[in-house]
Amino acid sequence: MAVDIETMRDLGKWERPVHRHASLADFLATSTLADGIHAIAYCGYYLELNLYRRASRAMLIFFSAALSSRNEHLKLPVFSGASALKATDASVLMVNDPGLYLDGEIRLAWYAGAAGMPLQSDLGRVLRHAQEVLSIERMILYGASGGGFAALFYAPFLRNAIAVPCNPQIDLLAYSRHLLSKYLKAAYGYQGAPAAFIDAPLPWRPTVKLDASHLGDTRIVYLQNALDKTHLERHFQPFLKDFGIDRGKALIEVHSGHQVSICSDGWGEGHRAAPGSFVYPLLHQLTQADGWEKLPEFVPELHAQTTNPIRQVSLTFDQNGFHVRVSLADTHAGGTLTVGLLREGVEIETLQIRDGEPGQFTSQATAGEYCAQARVERPPRSWKERASALLRKKRMYDEMKSRIVLVKAP
Repeated sequence: MAVDIETMRDLGKWERPVHRHASLADFLATSTLADGIHAIAYCGYYLELNLYRRASRAMLIFFSAALSSRNEHLKLPVFSGASALKATDASVLMVNDPGLYLDGEIRLAWYAGAAGMPLQSDLGRVLRHAQEVLSIERMILYGASGGGFAALFYAPFLRNAIAVPCNPQIDLLAYSRHLLSKYLKAAYGYQGAPAAFIDAPLPWRPTVKLDASHLGDTRIVYLQNALDKTHLERHFQPFLKDFGIDRGKALIEVHSGHQVSICSDGWGEGHRAAPGSFVYPLLHQLTQADGWEKLPEFVPELHAQTTNPIRQVSLTFDQNGFHVRVSLADTHAGGTLTVGLLREGVEIETLQIRDGEPGQFTSQATAGEYCAQARVERPPRSWKERASALLRKKRMYDEMKSRIVLVKAP
């Protein structure tokens, strides 16, 4: 195994039992799977699974979205979904993408494999094996953005599965040229225009566009942020069109016995996923025997309880300093907002502004990454929050950050 690959890894950071498998065949020959991390030596790299076993006959599978950054301090494997453990009694399986080992600069590989790494067929076998040896009856696959592509792609390999993608890419070639180019170069040595990849003379290429022929009758609960214009227009709407679906404007629409879509304008502007307070109860609901049938009554109530009234937080920088603006939902009563200016994740200044009105920070800028975080106070939404607020005198807030503003050295 290459030394540079080993320097990318740190299994100990997860503080979990580690079960090592010498090969994919070795893993597939197991008659049961113990709780902990399963590290499979795979195609010169590693395929790693983080398994939390519960008594439930249902399982949640999590695929990761793009990494926010990639440097020597970030160690693989990366597992998403830990916050779901408190929200469900189902087993949880988190999957690291072995494609991240291909190059130290890759932030997203879509669980799509590489030349000499046929992951799209092999990972389907791995997940099917886990379902069989653990006697899982219901498999719920979740991922946001690039992880949403994986959730959709792998669900058809499983029995009684439901894919729950959030703002997924449906056609990878219609996504970020920057992220896609890095992946295609590292995985296939391809350096041409990403849009032309589908016609490149390669001996093998992965599925890069999902369609009805692949998904068939797989049950899907498609989550889409209505304020993510790019994914709404390039992925969500063409996906529905491929299935012959003409969607209205309701929050949740049941299109068939295997297609449900949830489209919300309450998750913030841009490529923002649904909040965990919405996603994890939804996933747990789907682990129940009647979870699918109860979605039309369950989702609107959950959405009302978890919708963030903050719609947009924008931070800009010019010669006069940092400027911020926050907008709230039309249904939210106007009020004073507290906004913090963060440098490298540390709050350095706060100010109060009103909905839709501009504000300016007084802090002087030095080179670094800055963002603004807005928060609006709200009443507790549940009895747990009410108890927490009462016992700890804790205020409840909805929060949202702006996109990062990079200030370069003068």
